[in-house]
Amino acid sequence: MSQGIQERIRESVYARQRRPWYSRTWGRILIVLGAFAIVFVVILAVRIVQVYDQISAGGGASLEFLTQLKQDARIDLLNNGDDPSFGPSDAPITIVAFEDFQCPFCLSAQPFIRSLETKYGDDVRFIYKDFPLRAIHPDAQAAAEAGQCAFEQGKFWEFHDRLFANQDRLTEAFFRTAARDVGMNVAQFNECFATGVYRQDIANDVELGRVLGVIGTPTFFINGEFIAQGYGDNLPKLFDEAIEFIRTL
Repeated sequence: MSQGIQERIRESVYARQRRPWYSRTWGRILIVLGAFAIVFVVILAVRIVQVYDQISAGGGASLEFLTQLKQDARIDLLNNGDDPSFGPSDAPITIVAFEDFQCPFCLSAQPFIRSLETKYGDDVRFIYKDFPLRAIHPDAQAAAEAGQCAFEQGKFWEFHDRLFANQDRLTEAFFRTAARDVGMNVAQFNECFATGVYRQDIANDVELGRVLGVIGTPTFFINGEFIAQGYGDNLPKLFDEAIEFIRTL
């Protein structure tokens, strides 16, 4: 092969190598794929904005979705079996309370809550759900996690009473002392608390409460329907009236 031909071949190869990426085959493919990706992102962004606008304006589809979401949440209240409770699972009346271990109003409500079992017997099932108000109660989240670790060992109510009786001592050291005092396996409790294994369960309770409009504690539901938020002297009478009405159905 002559030197002239070799030079032309070499120049042709170099020319191809010097071609910009977008003029090569793989470059064109990337451009096409990129264009599709941009179109997809734009469509998705437009759809998100539309949905947000519908929700903000109370649009029909979004309102229907939110209504269904709330209905599903109420069904969860009636069928939940993963939270601390007392009373038979087939009781005709299910009372759910969203509570916070550092909340003074929840503390005030405890004698009333414990009286439900004595007053209504097997007609009532009571379910405790966590709703730590972390913005104003800095120790509530840790106390909720400790409470779930106690529930794991079948000692929730004993531990629950210790926490409410010592709202000014909700520290990790106190949790360990209370765990020991109520007869828990302290090593198991320590591991449970350190790993935060129930953190997501507590977050799920909080999210459920938010869907149902809970903004403070304690908040009570009877058979999935909102009954009261907060605690006052009129609460026992309100419960009596609601429960007696349900009994007549």
